[in-house]
Amino acid sequence: MVRIKLVRGNEQAQKIVHAILLKDPPFIAVACKRAGADKKGEILLLTISTWQQQVYVFDIKHNPGFIVDGGLWRLLESNVLTKVWHDCLNDAVGLKKYHKVTPRKVYDTQIAYAVLMEQEGLPSRLIDLIDICDKYGRKDHFAKLSCIAISDHMFWGRRPLNKEMLDIASMDVLPLVPIIYEQLNRQMNIENSIIFEDICQEGIKASIQGKPFCLGIRQVSKIPIMRLNSGQEQLLDSTIPLSARGTSPSLSPRLT
Repeated sequence: MVRIKLVRGNEQAQKIVHAILLKDPPFIAVACKRAGADKKGEILLLTISTWQQQVYVFDIKHNPGFIVDGGLWRLLESNVLTKVWHDCLNDAVGLKKYHKVTPRKVYDTQIAYAVLMEQEGLPSRLIDLIDICDKYGRKDHFAKLSCIAISDHMFWGRRPLNKEMLDIASMDVLPLVPIIYEQLNRQMNIENSIIFEDICQEGIKASIQGKPFCLGIRQVSKIPIMRLNSGQEQLLDSTIPLSARGTSPSLSPRLT
């Protein structure tokens, strides 16, 4: 049963952080929300989901101290706790810029999907969270997704947080662990699994430094694909080229 808790203060946050660090398996899902169209703007909301489907919502706009005084930095910078995160690079920039925190041990599902594409001889491309959920049978989490939250750029800047906002925030994390993480990890070959954490960390470092980052493993076959097989067609479905995301200059198309 899914439980959503709006965290009220730093003392409660510290207890939650301590409990999460003791959980087994050591995995959480993480997502951030901002106001406005600036993908690297100030973080207003940070949501965490545990492997057991407990959701914690931290109102960073109301209390920026959650990150340091509330102890969230211990989760984000932990080298033991895996953070499953969809498209974390811009969030990492915001966390570093405004809170001096650098996420570590991240499993970025955006990058993982790009790696799977390259395994199949395809160029890496981007995929939205709702589409990756659809591919792995978790689109039900988005059934209640409000059109207002998508079209109204100031949606996440409004206070107080209401039940609809908490429900929508939870949808960004609940599909990630364990279902999507397990399926992506199962599809990734052993060689790529070994280096995957380093790929994600390289992307975070490059984004924070404002440098281009080539999504994936840089091992795309130079042999032209004359005809797609069923696996390649499934992977390509609902993806977009890296060049289509003008708001994310940290991702650069493959040149090799």
